[in-house]
Amino acid sequence: MPAAKAKTAGKSEFVPEVTADQFMNIQGQVKLIRGQQIAEYRRLIEETSPDDPELPDLLFRLAEQYAQQQRYWRFRFMEMYGKIEKAPRAKRASLTSRQNGYKKEEQKYLTEAIKIYALIANNPKFKNYARMDEARFHYAYMLQGATRVDLARK
Repeated sequence: MPAAKAKTAGKSEFVPEVTADQFMNIQGQVKLIRGQQIAEYRRLIEETSPDDPELPDLLFRLAEQYAQQQRYWRFRFMEMYGKIEKAPRAKRASLTSRQNGYKKEEQKYLTEAIKIYALIANNPKFKNYARMDEARFHYAYMLQGATRVDLARK
């Protein structure tokens, strides 16, 4: 079935092929794979010489994985607002506690992504890195997410 059906008035109505719950289920499964990728990138980076031209790309890929994990936990955190609002008063405290746990996870991955992007952006050896513009953009974007707009502007 196509993602959009044509209406008689000539407009189309988007029909999602995956529900939000299905998407979060998939992302939850992918989260585990990302964790394995993070471990593998960290291992490769440890084994890579500081002068190896592949090092900035390995760092960039690691930072991307941290950023993906941060986005997952951010979504989970935001999703809890609706659940807390609809929950009976007796369950709100436990849901809020779970939401706070999601926030901690988000902050952990946000901090790690910022650290790695900073390593790339601030290392003079990487000034000719082909994806430096992307690394700097993502670095600034993550800094804004951490409410460090002052650093992001630089």
